[in-house]
Amino acid sequence: MSESNQLPRCTPEEQGISSADVEAFLDAVEASGQELHSFMLLRGGKVTAEGWWHPYTPDCLHQMFSVSKSFNATAIGIAVEEGLLSVDDKVLSFFPEKAPSDPSENLQAMRVHDLLAMGTGHDTDVTGPMIQCEDGDWVKAFLAQPVQHKPGTHFAYNSGASHMLSAILQKVAGVTLYDYLQTRLFQPLGITSATWDACPQGVTVGGYGLRTTTEAIAKLGQLYLQDGVWNGRQLVPAEWIRQSSMKQIDNGSDPDNDWHQGYGYQFWLCRYNVYRAAGMFGQYIFVMPEQNAVVAITSGLQDEKPILDAVWEHLLPAMKDQPLQPAQAAYSSLAARLRSLSLDQGPVSADAGVPVNQPDDVKSIPAGQTYHFDGEQGFMKTFEIQVDGSVITLIKDENERYAFGLDDWEESRVDAGVMKGECTLGRAFVYRQAGRSVLELNFRFIETPMSLRMVCRFEGRELQAAISQNVGLQHGVPETVNGRLAE
Repeated sequence: MSESNQLPRCTPEEQGISSADVEAFLDAVEASGQELHSFMLLRGGKVTAEGWWHPYTPDCLHQMFSVSKSFNATAIGIAVEEGLLSVDDKVLSFFPEKAPSDPSENLQAMRVHDLLAMGTGHDTDVTGPMIQCEDGDWVKAFLAQPVQHKPGTHFAYNSGASHMLSAILQKVAGVTLYDYLQTRLFQPLGITSATWDACPQGVTVGGYGLRTTTEAIAKLGQLYLQDGVWNGRQLVPAEWIRQSSMKQIDNGSDPDNDWHQGYGYQFWLCRYNVYRAAGMFGQYIFVMPEQNAVVAITSGLQDEKPILDAVWEHLLPAMKDQPLQPAQAAYSSLAARLRSLSLDQGPVSADAGVPVNQPDDVKSIPAGQTYHFDGEQGFMKTFEIQVDGSVITLIKDENERYAFGLDDWEESRVDAGVMKGECTLGRAFVYRQAGRSVLELNFRFIETPMSLRMVCRFEGRELQAAISQNVGLQHGVPETVNGRLAE
């Protein structure tokens, strides 16, 4: 489903941006070896450039991780304007029934402001013990954690603090954060495609869990750029935008480090008077007030610095004060480049010139047979392949099924295992190497940053599978596993 009320489009030159400079940004991304999934550049409220790396698409929901925090803080700002709470309210005042029997002075002093600014006083993030609590009461578990510092004096990035904001909002508004934003933010912005995870007690997860489109997060950035006004309506108070985007707490001392420029209300301050929403593995909204611009990016990054540097080195200086003369050749080149962005690639382990997916080679794959793996590694216990025309199905651990297309990406939804419920695109390559049959399976968990590749080599009754992943969403994935046909 596409977003309603799409942002207007124009050429980069109409907004004072050179198409050649945007293409230079794409060159830098490609040279970095990092994996972007989408990119959208707005200036003057119009989309000047946008692209999705195939198989990602404009309609694809993407896991936003901590970009969720910035949507959460936006809701808090609206709730403050509605008189439901104040940033100076004490956290314990909302949950006296869940407080420890003898709360510390630091816990008693903790305010909503401290949750917003990541200055709760905790030494480190308390999300781990919070979400691992046995009774599923994340609020009670958060309040049970030691608060080592006076609130407001120590920065510690803390998704637990963000979750408390969501829990407080639900307490004062009587609806979840996700439902609260429907009429106050999502509908006015025309965001129709969004989901958001909830904790065991039904509270929207405050620190992560939002999945939505690239245009949706770009719209949030544009709303902030416009001081909270959208189509003539003040959706978010302008003063809240100002407070969110100013330094509320110090978080480092390196002037050249984009993680040390200060923290606002669930936004990171950057160099160059820019601020950003930032989610794990490279989900970003850059808000650039001086340039009247927004950059939205989704990714599967192992290293974020090259992408941040590419934004500063190529996009920021590309923005001129006046519209540029049309540059048809440069614009046509950029448009063609944006249309052809792709993460598709052939088999990584095949020798050059080796035929791929030949009918006889596909028939040589041992279909319908079950391989058993060493029980000491927990990633995979059994492995079975089924072949049906141009589709190969992997049955992992007896009930975890993945589909792979021999001609193109094949969509399936995982019905068991760690990735249960995830939409997966699969692509398969079959070839011969050193006299052995090789099956290369490419997984893309399309609503997440994660991709995984499994190169399976068959010899006699033995199977060796080499496994690689782009980002570490699944811990404990081994580099190789060895299996053997069941007797």
